[in-house]
Amino acid sequence: GEVVKFKITSEDLTYGFGAFRESGAMEFQLHVLPGHSNDIIWVFTDPGKYSFRSTEYSGVESPKMYLKDAIEVSPGKEEE
Repeated sequence: GEVVKFKITSEDLTYGFGAFRESGAMEFQLHVLPGHSNDIIWVFTDPGKYSFRSTEYSGVESPKMYLKDAIEVSPGKEEE
């Protein structure tokens, strides 16, 4: 239930960036533009682990643009 601010940068190309639930469902996405402030503010409502990955094909390195279980959301006190 806490507000989280993500600051995402790119030095070379425009990228699609997304956070995904353990089920594979997308939680949120944004396009990351080089040389710009790419911020998103998000409130996670469901506990669990979330991964980051590219949402667009970015060449042969695209499969490496994945960070498994980058975020862990714990249940709030009202959910325990």
